[in-house]
Amino acid sequence: MGPIPIFGSHLLLHNNPLNAKMEPMPFHKQTCDKLHVTLRRTQGHHELSRMMTSDFMSNVNCQLSNVRKSAGFTLVEILISLFLILTLLSILFTVSGSYVSSRKSGLEVIAAKIASKQVEVLRKTAFASLPSSGSFSDPDLSKLPQSSATQTIADYQSDSTIKQITIQINWVFNGANKQFTMDTLRYQNGY
Repeated sequence: MGPIPIFGSHLLLHNNPLNAKMEPMPFHKQTCDKLHVTLRRTQGHHELSRMMTSDFMSNVNCQLSNVRKSAGFTLVEILISLFLILTLLSILFTVSGSYVSSRKSGLEVIAAKIASKQVEVLRKTAFASLPSSGSFSDPDLSKLPQSSATQTIADYQSDSTIKQITIQINWVFNGANKQFTMDTLRYQNGY
């Protein structure tokens, strides 16, 4: 006879006129004792009767426990995998949040640099030669998305010897308008 599936694993039956022996097939890992079965002839047919011994019952229990082990995941395995997934997600959100925050800070630093450079240019310009209010250009403006730069030069509190200079840098970040403003005063006879 050939392999007979029994209790979740394939067993090989060795014919013997009086009894037969069932053993686990070599491709299955099996730690249980061998199952003994007797084979009797009854009216020209083979009748398979199992000897109900403690060895047989322990083998059945062992085979059933092997089936249960391979049927799914244990609670511990599921909890460990959930813990690992949650840990990876928290790391991902922390890193992405840090990236967005770092990018935002970097753009603000660029805007502050542009405004500071323009203030220094206007401080070095003679008081009588200060330009009128309006937009100005800077090579670093290309580093800011959808950016523009304006300067406003006006008399401070109606005093023509003092000019208030306001530099405003605008850009868009994540769909929101951002702005950096720097104010300074320029005196006719000095800084």
